[in-house]
Amino acid sequence: MAHDPPPGAAAALGWGPRGNTCDGGDMSLLRRLFGKKTPTKPRVRVCVECGMPVAEHKEWCSILRGQREMQLAAAAKAPQQAS
Repeated sequence: MAHDPPPGAAAALGWGPRGNTCDGGDMSLLRRLFGKKTPTKPRVRVCVECGMPVAEHKEWCSILRGQREMQLAAAAKAPQQAS
């Protein structure tokens, strides 16, 4: 055919005789589609300021300080509403 590369160039470029890649790219796609599924990893929420998981905030993190202040304000407000 007119569009085929010269005989030695196909192997040097990584192409097979029919124009498909020789590196197993097609098989990896098939493995991804039909292969065994790996168990999903649990997602971890990360603080945008300190970069730590939310359960392990740094003490200097202003987001953590703000959350604590809101909890203290809500706790102080709750007994007043009950009276």
